[in-house]
Amino acid sequence: MVINQFNATIGQWTRYLDDYTQAMLCEKPQPGSWSVGQVYVHIIDDTSYFMEQVKACLLNDANRDQEMHEDAKAIFANNGFPDILLLGPSATASIRQPGSKDELLQNLLAIKEEANKLYSSPGFLTSKGKTRHPGLGFFSAAEWLRFAEMHLRHHYRQKNRIDDALGFSRTVLVLGANSDVAKEAILLYVAKGYRVIAASRSTAQIASFLEARNVPADVVTIRYFDATAFDTHKAFYAGLPAKPRVVLYAAGFQVENEAALLDWEGSYRMMNTHYAGAVSILNLIAMDTTNGRLERIIGLSSLSGVRGRKSNFIYGSTKAAFTQYLAGLRQYLFTRKIMVNVIVAGYIRSKMTAGLWLPESLLMEPAFIARAVVNAGKGFTIVPGFKWKLIYRVLKALPERFVAKLP
Repeated sequence: MVINQFNATIGQWTRYLDDYTQAMLCEKPQPGSWSVGQVYVHIIDDTSYFMEQVKACLLNDANRDQEMHEDAKAIFANNGFPDILLLGPSATASIRQPGSKDELLQNLLAIKEEANKLYSSPGFLTSKGKTRHPGLGFFSAAEWLRFAEMHLRHHYRQKNRIDDALGFSRTVLVLGANSDVAKEAILLYVAKGYRVIAASRSTAQIASFLEARNVPADVVTIRYFDATAFDTHKAFYAGLPAKPRVVLYAAGFQVENEAALLDWEGSYRMMNTHYAGAVSILNLIAMDTTNGRLERIIGLSSLSGVRGRKSNFIYGSTKAAFTQYLAGLRQYLFTRKIMVNVIVAGYIRSKMTAGLWLPESLLMEPAFIARAVVNAGKGFTIVPGFKWKLIYRVLKALPERFVAKLP
């Protein structure tokens, strides 16, 4: 029914509001162009006008023998406007900026309520009265309602064009953003034109890093995020300034194996940081079917999770669990065309490995790993560094009796 489609389309516009702050709504790609907020004001004004026409049509049978123009007939036949820029009655008018997100939300809800009230009125489907569209001829009440839905849907394209121009649709959410790899990835994403939401417990350190690297404040938003505080994850995700296109999970914590064997709290924190926390937040993100922008989830794992070895099997087991979760998530999201990658990294020169004795020839710089993250392709497992690719293949193929002899 036309009312069901109308409700679905205007409902999508209300949900889109969650993707924007007030400042984002009012930002324009260039002088003289519209902001997303002005698009909202336009569709609210025009749809309100269309509802007035519906009311007028229901009053009597005036103009019952009048017809719509051929252009209008094509629009109705195709159930949508052509994918071109159209100049409507208010297209060249001065459209104001919205006063607030709540103003837009309340106006949309009021229009939805009015449309449903009109549709439920006696004689709606059989009414014969018509009123004139400024450029497309005469419409009946049912035709005005259908036209209103198509007009709302048509402006999805304009909103998307503005989003693309401003980078709103190119948002990366970095979870565990204070890791050395994550910080380097932030710089690379910014250089590619993405806006970044940097989420971490260490918000002050991230701010200092970005300031030292002269990263513009308007392209990176810092949010507090604790991977182990599971009960806060839903509110954290709901409060994001924009829904992400790309998600990077890079939260990490490590206790050396001998210490972890005696320190349950440390072991438990590794489990929660690398696995349980990741599952908690990534499930929320993956199951948000309203975020049609999501195209990729990347997890930063470790070669330690490839085979259990006596020197680091507790840490390695948490990374192995994370990798297996990502493997299943990749299959689960396949039909929605959302890519999932895992970065299986070897030794990284970072604050987490500082103080450990590691072979210098095998150490990789965080920026090197970050490039693998940002340039992730279609393959699931990404092992940066040719030496580590060889080690990965050997570990995967090595018989158990030989693995037992490894440190």
